[in-house]
Amino acid sequence: MKRVQINLRESHESDYGWKYIEPYIYPKGSQKQPVYMALEQIFREHQRYKKLALEEQSFIKQLETMEKEIHYDLLRTSDAEKNVRTLLYLWNNYYFEQGKQDYIELSTYVTPPVQEAMKEVDSYYQDLAAKKRSRNEMLNDKKTEDGHT
Repeated sequence: MKRVQINLRESHESDYGWKYIEPYIYPKGSQKQPVYMALEQIFREHQRYKKLALEEQSFIKQLETMEKEIHYDLLRTSDAEKNVRTLLYLWNNYYFEQGKQDYIELSTYVTPPVQEAMKEVDSYYQDLAAKKRSRNEMLNDKKTEDGHT
């Protein structure tokens, strides 16, 4: 063991002097620990947090790589869905040309994102139609009021 003299700033001078090490020397509900043990505990914690920070950086890099891969996969699946829908349209046209009555239902081959988009578009047009109806009703009411006066 080596002997070292360390000068620490007082609690009122710095948050990282005696004020920082004091809880390690006088842990709650325990006896006083030697200063070297408190310093070793601080060094172990520092090493552990340093390792966690490096692992976090590695994890962030992995997530960024996965995000790029997922983005490209989403782009590819979007194109694949468009291609499948085009193929189904062509197949149904072929059936129509051949006079067959068996058509492939396009609604059964719709992925969840497309279903969500279709629902949003439908709700948008329903809201738009409701606004138009209410505006027409207001105009009709105004015309009848003007006609009676």
